[in-house]
Amino acid sequence: GKLRISSARSKSFETSFFQLLMLHSQLVSDVRDKIEGGYNAEGRRMFSLLQKRMRNFYDDAIEKNEDGEQLAVECYEALYEKHPEILGHYFRHLYHIIKFVADSKLALIDKQRYASIVRAQLSVYEHVLLHYNGLSGYGKEKFKELIERFALLENMQRDLLLNENHKTSYKP
Repeated sequence: GKLRISSARSKSFETSFFQLLMLHSQLVSDVRDKIEGGYNAEGRRMFSLLQKRMRNFYDDAIEKNEDGEQLAVECYEALYEKHPEILGHYFRHLYHIIKFVADSKLALIDKQRYASIVRAQLSVYEHVLLHYNGLSGYGKEKFKELIERFALLENMQRDLLLNENHKTSYKP
């Protein structure tokens, strides 16, 4: 009866979840960019390059603007506008995976377990970019609430933020 149905439903969820995770991993592997000198940065290394570019925007902006989280978010948005094909695609897909977990019929503890599996896939640089994406115009409407609900920023390396002393708009 009932047990078999819910078991089949959770099997179906799990199959879809891991397929989404594999697709996401493939998406990350396929990310590439030309940098000065004609070398390519690709895959996960691309995210450290993006973080460095965001840091450059910030270092330039801080000379002319008041420092704060909003300035850091604007620097992320400037980065996003330069790389929408990478960051847009990446964060839409990541959002879709977390939304899939959130909308599932699973118990809260299981949803948190699956969300933590997703979080564990993120490199330190992806984590930092997620932090800023959730505060930006690209993520604050829908993604920020899920980032908070599933503690996706847990264990983030705060020293990689543009300024780890910024007061944050995230709920603890």
